[in-house]
Amino acid sequence: MLEDTYCKDFGRPAKEPEMMCKLLFLQHLYNLSDEKVQVEARLNLAFMYFIGINPEDELPDKSLLSKFRTHRLGEDTLDGILTEMVRQCVENGILQGSSVSIDATHIMANTIKKTDHELTSSWIQKAKDILYDPKFINQKGVRSIVDEDARVGRKSKTESFYGFKAEFMMTTVERIITAVRTGHGAYLDGSFMNEILELTLKSGMTIEEVYGDKAYFRKPILEAIEAIEAQPFIPVSSTVYRIDESNFTYNKDSDEWSCSQGNTTVKKKYFTSKNKDGERQGYKYYFDIEQCKACPLHDLCAKKAARRILTVGLNTAEFYDISQYQKREEFKEKYKKRASIEGKNAELKRFHGLSRARGYGLFSVSQQSKLAAIATNIKRIAAIASA
Repeated sequence: MLEDTYCKDFGRPAKEPEMMCKLLFLQHLYNLSDEKVQVEARLNLAFMYFIGINPEDELPDKSLLSKFRTHRLGEDTLDGILTEMVRQCVENGILQGSSVSIDATHIMANTIKKTDHELTSSWIQKAKDILYDPKFINQKGVRSIVDEDARVGRKSKTESFYGFKAEFMMTTVERIITAVRTGHGAYLDGSFMNEILELTLKSGMTIEEVYGDKAYFRKPILEAIEAIEAQPFIPVSSTVYRIDESNFTYNKDSDEWSCSQGNTTVKKKYFTSKNKDGERQGYKYYFDIEQCKACPLHDLCAKKAARRILTVGLNTAEFYDISQYQKREEFKEKYKKRASIEGKNAELKRFHGLSRARGYGLFSVSQQSKLAAIATNIKRIAAIASA
């Protein structure tokens, strides 16, 4: 995989790429700095055994490790290593399940304070550009002159963070990561769903079930899962499905909505409208006017109108069917599988340094996320193979 990044006939002989990769795997397995992994590799016999060297052998300088990571390990190469790792797991019977989970975890940016003598004219100009950018006030644009790729994101409605997001797919049974994608802090979960599914399938895995939280309940994501003939286990999100099921029920055979008082819609019309967020499309369902007038809840429900008009989105009827299925015990029992990915999130952050970025920029954090995923896979494969 790394052969094309080297020249066979020019320059000094390169250090063995496999050894360099193993040093990086150890670094992320034990959350070590470049200097510390070099020290451990010179003293720790287990490290030497894994790397494939003898105690008297020379190790590459720590600066070479940084250069190797920056110039040799591209995004595609790390994707290839991760995919090949999963492919070998499938081939050797370590991976036998057909269900995967997807989730995203936040990574704090590695921002630092600059001293006065470091604030050159170029830094000052960048700071001015940020301050005068209207996106700065809205917390949507560049927020740091140290790491210009980082963004403000939200952990919850009341808590925000500054940095990046790593999104990964993992097998629910064996808990092996199959694909990773990284975005800035304001990244919308599931934006790389097609790529993540493609990389997972490329390894030879068969996907029959896909688990995710409410953030992944969006039409494009559901369609991507349907396209590979898998079944989604993703709870309905109130942001895209806004029907009060205590007041309205839907009959898909007759394409009619009924209210809690037994009144049924008699016609529907397609509509489009524009607002500050863009164009909205959907349907308006009209209830029977005579039944509405005779209803004791008319003034509360229809207000000043003669009858109730129910406005729904293009996919509301389809989402209603999904919401009914998710109320069954079958779905609730199946969905428990997703919990395993929360543990993997915590593992990556607590033991493998993914709570905070090591370097600066999206490329550096993406490398860190993928190397951390490879490290946890090595650990997990060893545990499964030795069980």
